[in-house]
Amino acid sequence: MRKAFNDLHIRGTIVIGEGERDEAPMLFIGEKVGRGGAEDPEVDIALDPLEGTTITATGGPNALSVIAMAEKGKSPQRARHVHDKIAVGPSAKGAIDLTKGPSQNLRAIADRRASTWTT
Repeated sequence: MRKAFNDLHIRGTIVIGEGERDEAPMLFIGEKVGRGGAEDPEVDIALDPLEGTTITATGGPNALSVIAMAEKGKSPQRARHVHDKIAVGPSAKGAIDLTKGPSQNLRAIADRRASTWTT
């Protein structure tokens, strides 16, 4: 992830990260990333490997991570924020409505999947 960020035309600062918490080689709060050219935009970056830190880092199966980028100073800078998150595979694409609750979204996913079954 660090290598990918360093290829971007940004002057980024990690504002929510994981490395310092686990003393791991992950991106840490305050770390600077990006190409860093004078003309590159300054951004704040929040990231979290939600499912499987190791499999996320190694690109393994079933990993899930979240990255958010905002103009410098426009991103929350507290240590942790809780946000609702939902991820689905390609068979449920378009079935999710973030204004609806979990039960309604699960039903929409089930309905979408059922409509693709062959008899």
